[in-house]
Amino acid sequence: MKNLLTNTARQLLDYLKGDLQEDKRQETERLLNENPSLARVADEFRDSRNISKALTDMKRFDTEAALQQIRLQTGQKARKQRLWPWRVAAAVIVCLAVGGTYWYWQYTRVVPPTLPQPILLAMEQSIETGRQSAEIEREETVPFQSAQRVTHRSDAATQESSCLTTRSDKEFWLRLTDGTMVHLNYNTRLIYPEQFVGDTREVTLEGEAYFMVARDRRHPFIVHTPQGDIKEYGTEFNVRTRHNTTEVVLIEGSISVTPTNGQERMMKPGEKLTIEESHLTLTNADTEAYRAWNEGVFLFRDTRLEDLMEVVGRWYGFDDVQYTDPALRDIRFTGTIDRYGSADAIIRSISKVTGRRIVVKGSHIDIE
Repeated sequence: MKNLLTNTARQLLDYLKGDLQEDKRQETERLLNENPSLARVADEFRDSRNISKALTDMKRFDTEAALQQIRLQTGQKARKQRLWPWRVAAAVIVCLAVGGTYWYWQYTRVVPPTLPQPILLAMEQSIETGRQSAEIEREETVPFQSAQRVTHRSDAATQESSCLTTRSDKEFWLRLTDGTMVHLNYNTRLIYPEQFVGDTREVTLEGEAYFMVARDRRHPFIVHTPQGDIKEYGTEFNVRTRHNTTEVVLIEGSISVTPTNGQERMMKPGEKLTIEESHLTLTNADTEAYRAWNEGVFLFRDTRLEDLMEVVGRWYGFDDVQYTDPALRDIRFTGTIDRYGSADAIIRSISKVTGRRIVVKGSHIDIE
């Protein structure tokens, strides 16, 4: 009998999903017509397409107890030969109700990201080396800046917001109240609420940050930038806003980007979308390079020496880099650099790989 009840429940779930052949479909419809209460329950779960998975966990449920409860409530004293429809109804209602509850819990629960060991180690090194530092301002009037509007939402207007800012040689790891982890790179500004309220989770970014977003299907996570908005659908991504340009790299998951006065565009993992004056450029991205900086490593692949020194100069506080020969700017560099290593060690590594003499004079560098 237990297998019959489970099979009947599965049949009803397949009916709700439209996966039954014609004869089984008609049989199921007859069952629903004979049991109006069951039909109402089925209608409520008609869109719950993930319940089949939960049904597997429901096989041990005491359908006999459910049957007795239904009989007591309805006062039914049916003959034994007419009892099976009620057994089926009890089993299906139980499976649908418990399965639906399980599905709803799975769908709506908030799941913070799991931080792998390399990131935990990078966070420790950042603190030990004094890189973990930011200035914070709190006030009640910080608006959420959108590329298309400035929103003073009624539910956010009275709550306290924070503005976090990193300087040229600093970074900051920030865990938001929903569990989302944000890694701010140098020269970056993030505005975020002390508590997320309403239907969305919204922050504003200027600079560069790596987002590991807590999964919350009911409350989309939105990053506002000067050039557009990024909306996540459960993911990891990197955002950089510099020089009137926004670059978005999707590491994993799914996001969309909506430029100022433009249309929403979905992205796939491994893609980079550049927004410049509302113009979109979609290219493939080396996601390992973005993962690397989030894990405490600079990764360069066939990078021009001038571009490399711009990154190193900002991070280590070198104000000026001079080249005795302009052609030296185009020397290519491939390798990794520890973000938390000393400046002297980094300069020696670059000199060794490029074969050029590099002279450091305070905050000034000469490359010969």
